[in-house]
Amino acid sequence: RTDFNRFDSTVYFFAFDPAGNAVAMIKTNQTFQLKGRDELVGSGVSLACDLQGEHCQLDPSVTIEIVGRRIVAEKQ
Repeated sequence: RTDFNRFDSTVYFFAFDPAGNAVAMIKTNQTFQLKGRDELVGSGVSLACDLQGEHCQLDPSVTIEIVGRRIVAEKQ
């Protein structure tokens, strides 16, 4: 939590080649804001990193926009 109704997160994802081998790591830094009881918005940036998550470079061609709405889970 960074402020009232504001949260930051960092998430790492692996990128794979067609054979299933990890070839890179993608790092995203995101900021979320709760706009109300049922709404979340945010934005973020993407960075390309080596497989250890280091030597990251900002990827200006990627923009991240986050929009979320609360839903009621269906019973199974």
